[in-house]
Amino acid sequence: MQKLIQLLHSQSLSCVIRQGDITREFTSRGILDLFTLLNTYPDFLKEALVADKVVGKAAAALMCAGEVREVYADVMSQPAHRLFEAEGIKHSYRELVPHIIRRDGKGQCPMELLTADAPSVQEAVERIRIKLCDLHNTLMLPSDQLRYLKRGHRFLVPCQHFHVTLIHTAASFFTAMKNPEPQDDSG
Repeated sequence: MQKLIQLLHSQSLSCVIRQGDITREFTSRGILDLFTLLNTYPDFLKEALVADKVVGKAAAALMCAGEVREVYADVMSQPAHRLFEAEGIKHSYRELVPHIIRRDGKGQCPMELLTADAPSVQEAVERIRIKLCDLHNTLMLPSDQLRYLKRGHRFLVPCQHFHVTLIHTAASFFTAMKNPEPQDDSG
């Protein structure tokens, strides 16, 4: 864990995650990288070590859902600390704070507020999914639910091996479905 913490600080990263011999480095603020990782490569989080700059309850819920083994945060909120305790995930921090503050310094982080009263990790993750989809004007749907889409929506289509493909508009998806790539049946 010490090597991850050193990497976090020496490279000015927002998050570093190690699973076995593979280390992934992240520079984006917020929880989008964790959310994307959980939804595209969930096995990478299982039993992983995580070093992060800031961990609030939303980030903690995503890490718990991913079944990480250990978490370090420069700053951790009390709700995140309580969630890790309840889920039995080893964690440490440099500073424990009552809650995570918004980037502009005016009040609590909206994701921390969103998950504050979530009764379970699953409920917190579902609230995050809905909020992120709303913020990015995107729907994340299983492929069997695509028939419910209306033209003009943006959405994510889960593909083979948990990869996620962004389709910019439903119209482009429906056009692609009407004109699929030719298949070689010569066999």
